Amino acid sequence: MADWTEVLRKAREAAVGELTAGGKGAHAFLKLVAASQRRSLESLLEAVTAGAIDAETFRQELADEQRVMRMELLSAQVIGKKAAQAAANAFFDCIRAALPKAITGLIA
Repeated sequence: MADWTEVLRKAREAAVGELTAGGKGAHAFLKLVAASQRRSLESLLEAVTAGAIDAETFRQELADEQRVMRMELLSAQVIGKKAAQAAANAFFDCIRAALPKAITGLIA
């Protein structure tokens, strides 16, 4: 018969492993987003201070950057949901793997 304490421990560890990996992926993605936004904003500031663009164009470009950032952050939400789903799958895969042994123990 399956030792359910051990099965649940392994299931929890599998889930945490998936969440950790997903968190690292989300962190790396957000670092890239932040670096990209920083470069864009620095370019805009340089352009407006150099007189290459006027104040109205600067405001429009800032609004565009805000929309881009929103979309990128929505993408980060998807990464988080994917990690949560992978964690749930890993947890239940461990439980499913132990079921045949548990059922055999009940029948024997």
